[in-house]
Amino acid sequence: MYAFALSPKSDVLGLTFKCPSNFEYKSGQWVRIACLELGKSEYHPFTLTSAPNEQHLSHHIRAVGPWTINMRKTYEVNNRVDKPFPKVRVVLVSLRSLEQNRNSFLEVELLT
Repeated sequence: MYAFALSPKSDVLGLTFKCPSNFEYKSGQWVRIACLELGKSEYHPFTLTSAPNEQHLSHHIRAVGPWTINMRKTYEVNNRVDKPFPKVRVVLVSLRSLEQNRNSFLEVELLT
């Protein structure tokens, strides 16, 4: 997984990670994200910014509220000197489960 701020003055956080081989999605689809350092059960929805044909999934998260501001600070490279990035849990909603009206999710815990 890669985490980056677009610039030191930017309020946008970018997250990129490898796309699971069995995950299919369409442009504009969303996922739910929890930063384990901020809380294991607090998930927030974000739209995928990568194209469906890419091998990586990416998000660009604008820091506008308390949770997203803390997320942005958590992944600021200058705040992580000699410390690994914390784990992120991503719930990927499968198109098939949506089409079949099921509440099944593929959950991926990403290591940094």
